[in-house]
Amino acid sequence: SDSDSIAFGVGIDPQDVTISENGNDLEIHISGTGDTLTIQDQLARSASRIEYLTFFTDGSSMNLVANPSGDILLSDSNPDFYGTNYDDIVRGTAGRNLIRGGIGNDRLFGRGGRDRLMGDEGDDFLDGGPGDDEMWGGNGTNTFFFDAGYGNDTIHDPGDDSIVQLGPGINPANIRLYVISNVDLQIGIESNADDRLTLSGWFGGYGHTGSPGIIRFDDGTEWGIEEIEAHIARSDTPGDDILVGRLDDSDITLDGGDGNDRIYGKAGNDVLIGGKGTDILYGGAGDDELHPGVTGGDELHGGEGADNYVFGHEFGQVSIYEHLTDTSSNRITFTSEVSPDDIYVFVTNPNFAGTLDVGDLYIQVKNTDNWITVHGWKLGLDERLIDRIVFESDGTVWDTADIENRARFNLANLDDLPGENLDTGPFHAPNIIGERDLEQGESIEGTSGNDIIDAGRGDDIVYGFDGDDRLIGGAGDDWIYASAGEDYIEGGRGNDLLVGGIGADTYYIDLDSGVDRIIDFDTVPGRVDRILFADEILATDLEFTRDENNLHIDIGNDRAFLTLPWYVHPGYRLEAFVIGGKQYGLDAFDVPAGAPVTVDGTASGDFLLGSNGDDLLRGHEGDDLLNGGPGADRMEGGPGDDVYHVDDPGDRVTEKAGEGIDQVVSSIDYTLDGNIENLSFTGDAPHLGYGNALANVIKAGDGALTAYGGDGDDTFYGGSGSLGWDLFHGEKGNDTVRLGGRNGAAFGGAGDDRLHGGSAGWSYLSGDAGDDLLQAGTGYAYMAGGDGQDTLIGGPAGDYLHGGAGADSMRGGPGDDFYVVDDPGDLVFENAGEGRDRVQSSIDHILGADIEELVLMGSRTLRGNGNALDNLLIANNRGNAFLYGHDGNDIIRSGSMTAVGSPDAWDYFYGGNGADRLTLGARHGVAFGDAGNDILEGGTGQGFLFGGDGSDTLTGSSGALYLNGGAGDDILVSGAGNDTLLGAQGNDVYRFGRGDGADMLFDYDYQDAAVTNGATTDVLRFESGIDHDQLWFSRVGEDLKVNVIGTADSVRIVDWYLGPAYRLDHIDAGDGLRLHADQVDRLVQAMAAFSPPAAGELDLSPPLQTALAPTLAASWREVA
Repeated sequence: SDSDSIAFGVGIDPQDVTISENGNDLEIHISGTGDTLTIQDQLARSASRIEYLTFFTDGSSMNLVANPSGDILLSDSNPDFYGTNYDDIVRGTAGRNLIRGGIGNDRLFGRGGRDRLMGDEGDDFLDGGPGDDEMWGGNGTNTFFFDAGYGNDTIHDPGDDSIVQLGPGINPANIRLYVISNVDLQIGIESNADDRLTLSGWFGGYGHTGSPGIIRFDDGTEWGIEEIEAHIARSDTPGDDILVGRLDDSDITLDGGDGNDRIYGKAGNDVLIGGKGTDILYGGAGDDELHPGVTGGDELHGGEGADNYVFGHEFGQVSIYEHLTDTSSNRITFTSEVSPDDIYVFVTNPNFAGTLDVGDLYIQVKNTDNWITVHGWKLGLDERLIDRIVFESDGTVWDTADIENRARFNLANLDDLPGENLDTGPFHAPNIIGERDLEQGESIEGTSGNDIIDAGRGDDIVYGFDGDDRLIGGAGDDWIYASAGEDYIEGGRGNDLLVGGIGADTYYIDLDSGVDRIIDFDTVPGRVDRILFADEILATDLEFTRDENNLHIDIGNDRAFLTLPWYVHPGYRLEAFVIGGKQYGLDAFDVPAGAPVTVDGTASGDFLLGSNGDDLLRGHEGDDLLNGGPGADRMEGGPGDDVYHVDDPGDRVTEKAGEGIDQVVSSIDYTLDGNIENLSFTGDAPHLGYGNALANVIKAGDGALTAYGGDGDDTFYGGSGSLGWDLFHGEKGNDTVRLGGRNGAAFGGAGDDRLHGGSAGWSYLSGDAGDDLLQAGTGYAYMAGGDGQDTLIGGPAGDYLHGGAGADSMRGGPGDDFYVVDDPGDLVFENAGEGRDRVQSSIDHILGADIEELVLMGSRTLRGNGNALDNLLIANNRGNAFLYGHDGNDIIRSGSMTAVGSPDAWDYFYGGNGADRLTLGARHGVAFGDAGNDILEGGTGQGFLFGGDGSDTLTGSSGALYLNGGAGDDILVSGAGNDTLLGAQGNDVYRFGRGDGADMLFDYDYQDAAVTNGATTDVLRFESGIDHDQLWFSRVGEDLKVNVIGTADSVRIVDWYLGPAYRLDHIDAGDGLRLHADQVDRLVQAMAAFSPPAAGELDLSPPLQTALAPTLAASWREVA
């Protein structure tokens, strides 16, 4: 395209010129003269730009399209830069800088310090310099520079097809590529361990998988994606590795070596080797071979394809998870060290369903601690996760029928199994291990040996007799009699009677155990009978009540309740409870109901229970549970991690400093004593709780909780259910709040806090002072960061994110999110396809690549930029607004559609590419459609509409507007104001209706002037209700004026009489008749002999009708 320039005469040197911006205008100041030259709209549209300033003095020139001020040098007093519409070159300081490029192809240099560089729009170059920097590319093809001595830099949101350019201090021989956090690619320098460049989300992340796709070295060497994959570290190290296969279908071997490794095969037929440590192996797509380590605890995930799991004689405990929907044939292979006679197979039923159709497959090397769990293996169905077991020792292959038959045989003959299976392998833990093929509701008898009996469904009676038995009732109301021996007794679902007998017995209780009774009569000293509570049952869940002879334990979930009959008699007492992995002795549990008592614990952990009176409980050493019961009790835990149950306002809890991590479980409002750390609430009533100066943990119960942390780094947990709101105030300290399954609000207070939303309902998160982390849960969240540099992370619902004061980072989620931006350092991130999101900004703002809507706020002059999406951009209603749509089919409109927010303010809208809709509102404005077929609508104030390229529709309103169609076939619709209409190039239509005022119409078409018969067709079209005999034609100077008779409405076609290039091709009336240009003058001459009808006379008078009828009939024709 052509370049325009402004030439300065002799006496004006380049150093005499200074340049500044004023809205969309560029002002050129001549030093020492007071003279200013203004280039209007230089910053707005490429068609309005002057490209160069030239100087006669020395022949030099200055490029005005690039940033005319040259390199921008930041200072300590002005360390941040927020971008312009130019190709900026910005150089930071030795300290911490925030540098944004804005629009244009920018070059950003951080120099020293911990900088944040953001390219925004355009193809940018980002160089963080020394220091731990973060760089965001934004839209465009960007280049990121990194060199030795630069520290630990991170690239976020790099943009498409971007490049990492490594400096002269780095060569292909001294770098190493790693995968961290499963999705990030890290470039390390072997000669300097402190230098690392992390490409965030290279394996997924921001939706730019594999970008940057080129690593370029200073010597010209380039690695594309294939070379990058080939150089990623895939061999063992002594540490915890994350090894990732290739993205293509090539085969690869990945060996984790020592350490707890994660190994991902991805595509291809890969070999994955865990090595030592607890490893997780993911085969991914393809026919993979997975080798666990020798220390146990490994997880093997085959993924899609026909996978082979290879085991030797030593492998520990391994879990296999296969792809549930994959129909490929998977197998387990034992190497030559293992023969078929070495292997047992069993099927478990962890869901207590009482059938052999669901469960896990256990494969054990006999008399060892080596076993395999195939999760989700099923009996009796065609689909199998593992359908073969292969033995390399002799070539034996067990197919699914062999595996099933062996599993059924072993379950039916458990008493024949070696005794070691009760003490080792997967069967010594309190799990269901299988069941006999029994009828429902049977009486089942064991032997004098060590029996394993699972009664399954039905109301059963089970007798274990002598021996160390595992007796499981399953579903139904069962009676289980263990007799002598050290027995494990589990009632399962239903209301069961569990009788232990002589021996150290263990009773297992979980959240679905039903209403059970335990009777354990044993008078032999030293034997410890105990209740083993499931891991999900906490000490804080247990509520104890007593009557004359019995002890009742309520688990607190309406599905489990336990009674210990005759508990006051010595022979019927249990010796211990196991809760959360801790065993509590019950030596001090010998308390009759009634008068106040004093209860002292032992040197080990005890469970102390008071009477119905005002008791004194002293735990002494050990981890004790103290429950005073009814009455105003005094409880002293002593050294150890103690738990206190409080249920009376008169209860007093005393702890000395340094005596463990202690907890109060309260069913009433409570304030923690100065030396107690944790506080939990029970019941469904609302509660009020106060922490202290320690680092407290405060938990809500079923009822709503309002809690204050006080000093210290506190942690709060919300409750579940629909009973009110949880309200948590962190106050001082670095606090953590995790709301639960109901509505809740969290106020961080002073300190760097971490606030997490709940899983249901609404969450209100307020960080207050400090650099806080606010993260939504699965429910709706309203997040306000407050002061400081905060991080806000949305969830799956539509969230509200407001960072508050300070440079904040905000990332939404899959829902329709709403962001508030009020600091130039605020960052907003969204992934593609995650809802329709909106930013509300009180400062200049450029939308990120995946955000759709921008609303400007406040009374300042603001600029807003869209992106390649179909954006909605809304101006602020007080102050000048400049909105740029860029690519996409955008909607840009005023923030004052019905009322003038600020009468002197103007809106400036630029559609850019795409079919855009630009609407001026109740104040003044200018709208440029630019490229594309656009719709431009005027407002009630003064304004200018420029259609630009494309076939545009421009519509006036009640304000006085200037409508310019520009290139293309345009439609210009007059409004109620006195408008000026100019169609410019193309086949244009001007539409005029009643009440549209007195308009000026310019239709000079250079195409008509250059071509004899006219290259375009332009039309003035009156709307329905304005008939051909209601139009009055007259000549005014060189103009043609057409009045709607009896009204003030008129169209004045400027310079009609200067020649064909200034004329319309025809004029259409509202009744369907057409007047061609060459017939116009006949009507003008005929009507010149008469006066037009007076105001209010909407039709020709009979005399005028008679006089003009022949001329009207000869001039107007039906539209063909």
